[in-house]
Amino acid sequence: MPVIGRLQGFVLGAGMEIAAACDLRIAAETARFGMPEVKLGHSLGSRSGAAAQFDRLGAGRARLLLLGEIHGAAELAQWGFLNRVVPADSLDGAVEELLQSLFTAGPDAVKRQKRLIAAWEDLPMNAAIDAGIDAFAASWDSDEPSRMMNEFQAKRRNRPL
Repeated sequence: MPVIGRLQGFVLGAGMEIAAACDLRIAAETARFGMPEVKLGHSLGSRSGAAAQFDRLGAGRARLLLLGEIHGAAELAQWGFLNRVVPADSLDGAVEELLQSLFTAGPDAVKRQKRLIAAWEDLPMNAAIDAGIDAFAASWDSDEPSRMMNEFQAKRRNRPL
């Protein structure tokens, strides 16, 4: 199942690690992010979740963790760590929108896509392409693609011009 990180307040240290483990991350514009452990005299490598920061932020930005600074949500969105930033009073509504969007997707397709994305993180390009082809072929092991395409076409036919 996809995991949505609903982030507000201070998202520091282990909170940042938990956020990095989420599939989608949506934050209040007032949220603050960082890994201040270095300012407390210990490194980040003591926890496996810290390694996820490297992938989510990229090498250059992950090195900023050396400074132990706190960053705003807008900055983390620019870096690609956050999927959306919204006003704090709109956070629950924005999470609900993401949930509703997920609910309209095929459950089997979402499961396969999540597995495929995880595989892509570790595979070289040719193997990642092959994995995508295999996932597409596997989607036809169920009636989900045909059923959902038929539902889509029925809605289009019934739509007034």
